[in-house]
Amino acid sequence: GTGSLYSTTQISEAQTALIKAGVKPNDIINTDALASIIKFASGNDIDIGTAADFAVQLGAQFKKKPAEWGKMLDQVTYAANASIIDVPDIIQSMKYAGNMASGFNQPLSDILAALAIMGNAGLKGTQAGTGIQALFARGLSPTGITTASKPPTSNVENVYTQFKDKVSDENGNFLGLENFTDVFDE
Repeated sequence: GTGSLYSTTQISEAQTALIKAGVKPNDIINTDALASIIKFASGNDIDIGTAADFAVQLGAQFKKKPAEWGKMLDQVTYAANASIIDVPDIIQSMKYAGNMASGFNQPLSDILAALAIMGNAGLKGTQAGTGIQALFARGLSPTGITTASKPPTSNVENVYTQFKDKVSDENGNFLGLENFTDVFDE
């Protein structure tokens, strides 16, 4: 509307995108979800439709309700501002890293910190996203280390078992990225 960065048509298109993504009308009207998306889009100089799609994507990946999207989008903005990556890089990265990281119960803030560090080292967008995806997919369940086949050497199985014991709790749950990197420091 008047005095707004976005026209009423653009805001209506964002609302339509949210409805098409399955967001309930009451969640749009009775929460700060739309206001958070508008703030996120304007603060990061991205299209409001892209911002709405990304909010839905992240919300689904990390199982966040629309009322929680503001905090989530603020974390994304902070990661972009604290590094040389930008929000479009994070959007691309999270297409690959988000579901896998969430599946291992990793908080969004830890994944964003990893993306920022990787970005500062020159890995951005899909490269960073697939790197994090591979860390979870292969790092905790590498090819060739199974009970069904004999590993190339008995030492490989021993090293992997020691590694997995250091990054997993007694139930086999991944303890977090900081534990993963601490193992490499040893």
